[in-house]
Amino acid sequence: MTAILPPSTVSAARAPQLRTYAGAASLGLFFITSFATQFLFSDGGQDTADTLRAIAASPGTAIAWGWIMLALAALWLGGVLFLAGATRGRGSGWGAAGTFAGILGTVGITLIGMHALTAAALAQTPLDSAAATLQALDGAAGWFIFPLMTCQMLAVALFALSLWRQGIVHRWVAAAGCAAVVVSALPWTFSGPAALGLGLASLGVGTGAVIRLRRAAGWVEAPAQAYRVWAGAACAVGLLVLSILKDALFAGADDPDAALAAVGSHPVPLVVEGVMALGVAALFAGTTAFFVGSVRGRGSGLAAAGGVLGVVGSVSIASMGALDFLTAALGVSGAGTGVFGPLAGILFPAFMPLFLAENLMLVAFAAALWRSGVTAWVPFALSLVFAVVAQVHPVGPVALAQMALGLVVAGWLAYRILRSRRLWPRRVD
Repeated sequence: MTAILPPSTVSAARAPQLRTYAGAASLGLFFITSFATQFLFSDGGQDTADTLRAIAASPGTAIAWGWIMLALAALWLGGVLFLAGATRGRGSGWGAAGTFAGILGTVGITLIGMHALTAAALAQTPLDSAAATLQALDGAAGWFIFPLMTCQMLAVALFALSLWRQGIVHRWVAAAGCAAVVVSALPWTFSGPAALGLGLASLGVGTGAVIRLRRAAGWVEAPAQAYRVWAGAACAVGLLVLSILKDALFAGADDPDAALAAVGSHPVPLVVEGVMALGVAALFAGTTAFFVGSVRGRGSGLAAAGGVLGVVGSVSIASMGALDFLTAALGVSGAGTGVFGPLAGILFPAFMPLFLAENLMLVAFAAALWRSGVTAWVPFALSLVFAVVAQVHPVGPVALAQMALGLVVAGWLAYRILRSRRLWPRRVD
């Protein structure tokens, strides 16, 4: 006999089902594409000048590599959001740590992609100044890459351990995840592909187990533990606070020449601004995870749209942080602003819609939470004002006021989520 469920129940079950399959597909595509790129792209161990000459001879390869890495950053973050929701039972602490490490890994992958696109743009400028700028860029921000990419591989092990602690995978899955971290650090030509293969095997089996478990449970999702909810609320508020602080300290400049004149040969302020931008990107991802997990039943479709916008926005914000580092490097090398023309030609066509995604994320989640009955219509209306003002490119006091409005909306939403006991029970076993 086939049970006929009411439409509201069917809708409530379909949303987590779609989220599960979308997250699983995102994670699988990340590992498969990453594995393939290990053999398709290589830096060849060349010095800076030789690298730029090679890129100048075939710029399409570097540009393709850069965009692939940005796409991989988005796919990885989508997988992290899926795994964050799948590790809420026993071993939740490992899953929470994996989420944190995975978000940092997203920033690292984004920086690698932006480095490739920046090198492609520099290769179109005079060689001597381009080499000096690329060396200065590596000195200013290159040291971020290793710890951030280590976090990305560490997240694989942490998620595998969490899934094992929940009892849904065998211990070899956790062992393979841990081995991926060790292998990735080995000075071996094939350490990258081997580590990715172990990660794919470990989390691939874990993903299959999660899907089977959720299917057997009727696609019912477990609520998050209290500490995760509070951490997510802190991300939502911290995102806007840090954004306000960044805009207050660094007003920015539309004219690259003015920006270079302001920094001169002292790149520290722009490096600080770049680090703050990376922090904003990480908090943006954490906020996305918080809001995605805060909608049940009605409004789930809007929340899914907000999740996609949040993933795209996180990558675009981290990319803008890389541009701060580039401006600092130009101040050191004295190469001028000639690189921004070629770079704009590479980035501009795609980044305009990405900027829009950043502002629409808050609108989508406010609408979803209103639709689900967690909040009233007022935060949604304020989020619309926030998004509209953002599109007119505010600067100075207007920009600060816009961010302050965003803080009101984010704080309002976070408060209502924390107060919603039907979403977050006082105790979760």
